[in-house]
Amino acid sequence: MDATNGKEVQTVALAMPWAPALPVRNSSIYVESIKRFIDVFVSLAAFVVCLPVMGAVALLIMLDSKGSPIYRQKRVGANGKIFEIYKLRTMYPGTGPYCFKTTDGDWRVTRLGAMLRATKLDELPQLFNIVAGDMSIIGPRPLSVFECNHIVDSGFDMNCPGFVPAARPGLLGLEQINRLRELSYKERFALNHRYESGLSWHMDLEILFKSLWQCRHVCLAAGCAFVGELLLLCYLAM
Repeated sequence: MDATNGKEVQTVALAMPWAPALPVRNSSIYVESIKRFIDVFVSLAAFVVCLPVMGAVALLIMLDSKGSPIYRQKRVGANGKIFEIYKLRTMYPGTGPYCFKTTDGDWRVTRLGAMLRATKLDELPQLFNIVAGDMSIIGPRPLSVFECNHIVDSGFDMNCPGFVPAARPGLLGLEQINRLRELSYKERFALNHRYESGLSWHMDLEILFKSLWQCRHVCLAAGCAFVGELLLLCYLAM
């Protein structure tokens, strides 16, 4: 145990050799119990609502380009735990490990992939990661293992707060709602640290409302698809 500001905090040995030992934050009832319950309940409900949209988009991806419609990648989770994230594929297969860095008109992004990225529809399969406990609905954005190694190799201080998540990474978060412009790594990690330092139910609620407003068109499409699914089930049951 280490002494920090007069308090003892547990340290965790991270899974990556370059990652620093990270102190575990003092927990609260919301963080330990309520937040996880909300994550599972809401993500399962959202999966049912978004299933028609995900199915239709997966079919379009397969028609648009060869390869699996699901993209999997190793990401760095809470306290350095490595997990496999799921997304709808937006690039051509075999485009290399530098897929974390794209530019306008990037040839690796498919025609459909550009639309999926713009509308955030490619993020929907991460509902699986939330149910599995690797992610939360709201939290810091997880980086890929390759990107973390790239950052360290470039000389960035790996002891920077917010670099390795101290909380479960999220589908939504402070960084995501502030990425209306290109952020530097220092700015991104500062937002992660700000979230982890002030994690509370009212901060999560504020991030949720801002995220829903930014993705309102996707939410409307998913809602319409769900209503259509219910009407079809009612018709078949008649």
